[in-house]
Amino acid sequence: MNKRFAIGRARLVLTDQAFAFGGRPPMEVTLHFTEGQTARTMVVLVVHLKAMSDAASYDRRVTSAKALKTVPRQPSTQASWSR
Repeated sequence: MNKRFAIGRARLVLTDQAFAFGGRPPMEVTLHFTEGQTARTMVVLVVHLKAMSDAASYDRRVTSAKALKTVPRQPSTQASWSR
């Protein structure tokens, strides 16, 4: 088990937009860790977007992407996206 990160908080966000996320709203996780001698905090959004290639599914992904932009961020937070 990796002890580098400690979970400070985990909560579902955008629950009112769950349909756009295929019924799985994003989870915001606050992680605490130490880098060198400096204590740091990182907030991550775990996202599962709607699958399939039909137009309705695509529209739901667009809606969910717009909703993600409304989640408040810390001033020093930088986004990192992975595929």
